[in-house]
Amino acid sequence: DVFLLTRRDAAPGDVPVAVRLAELKALFFVEDFDGEPDYSERKEFLQPATGRRLRVRFKDGEELVGTSLTYDPTRKGFFLFPGDPFSNNNKVFVIAAFVDAVSRANAATGMS
Repeated sequence: DVFLLTRRDAAPGDVPVAVRLAELKALFFVEDFDGEPDYSERKEFLQPATGRRLRVRFKDGEELVGTSLTYDPTRKGFFLFPGDPFSNNNKVFVIAAFVDAVSRANAATGMS
């Protein structure tokens, strides 16, 4: 329910920050903290991928398309790997309490 996060600008000896899953919609593991502001992540699968192909719609309307090996609607969350290999997200830990809907996405478009 809680994990400790060390800020990237933390000085040696700084205390990690306690983060509660209940306060997050997802935890994004990114390639680059600055990202590519001009790139719009494609909501489709651009190459073969392993895992269950899913479309996740969050309660705030944001949608992600990717694959998951750990999706189980009864758990607190699951990892989603973006279908777009050029995404700045390497993976996303989706918090189930903030999800509005999960559906199957097809390989061609990412839509169900």
